[in-house]
Amino acid sequence: GDVSLPILSPYRTPAYNRQIHGASQSRHMQADATDFAKALVDKLGRSRFMAAANRIFANGGVGVYPWGAVHVDSRGWRARWSSW
Repeated sequence: GDVSLPILSPYRTPAYNRQIHGASQSRHMQADATDFAKALVDKLGRSRFMAAANRIFANGGVGVYPWGAVHVDSRGWRARWSSW
């Protein structure tokens, strides 16, 4: 069913991205990325969430941060990673 998906960090200015030590080419600076909190991903079911993210962003980026949050973006080519 329909579930609200609160997002984290949909857009970052270059200055803020540097301040938080974001990737130098972060898609957040292009406003085509967002992060989802670990609590939300776990609540929805991590395997279910990741399956949906991989399907929806098949031609984009899907990554997992060390603290469990999930990054997705629509960069136009497939990229997958985990920071752990």
